[in-house]
Amino acid sequence: MSLATLEAVATQSVVARVDLLPEGIDDARRFRLVQAGLGASLVAVVGLVGLASLIGASHVQTAQDALDGEQQRTVQLQRQQSRYAEVPVVSQQLDAARAAQRAVSAFDVSWFGMLDAVAGRTPAETTVSTMTLALDPTATAPGGSGVTAPTDPLGVPGVGSVSMVGTAPSQDAVASLLEGLAQVPGLAHPLVSSAAATEDDSVTYTTTTTITPSALLNQQ
Repeated sequence: MSLATLEAVATQSVVARVDLLPEGIDDARRFRLVQAGLGASLVAVVGLVGLASLIGASHVQTAQDALDGEQQRTVQLQRQQSRYAEVPVVSQQLDAARAAQRAVSAFDVSWFGMLDAVAGRTPAETTVSTMTLALDPTATAPGGSGVTAPTDPLGVPGVGSVSMVGTAPSQDAVASLLEGLAQVPGLAHPLVSSAAATEDDSVTYTTTTTITPSALLNQQ
């Protein structure tokens, strides 16, 4: 390649670039680019704020739903509590009724238990046609003396008496009846008020036995 050719190639490769735009137009272009960038940044910030608002609103709604659920549960529990509000009152009334019952029956006797004990100690072939069990109100009533003094010098203080009328096959059977009555808990000092022979050689009898304070329910 000749020197002339090289010079021609070099001349063709060098291109002169001259900025013929006024300086103000170039500054306006750069301003618009910066403005576009700021606008994009503003849109991104607004988007982030909107997203945060949505997330916050979701959390608030969740908390509100939880609060509404707890308030509804509280109302239900209060309704259930009102159903049982009278239970303590009824329990107190029941305790008061039981206390009153104990106070009334404190000076009473377990009559069925006493009857069973008397029947178990009555000799065979000895019958009881009438039995009267009575408490002395002056001794057993609230504020009473507690006991009644015996009318018999050999008797014992008591709160009542048991009277029996019946028929025994013999005087010995009547004596055995007295021994049996003396063994009944809560009874003491059995006496024969009367004993008479009948035409068939049996004996009609009447006995009286003292009920002691130990027979009262408040002593058991």
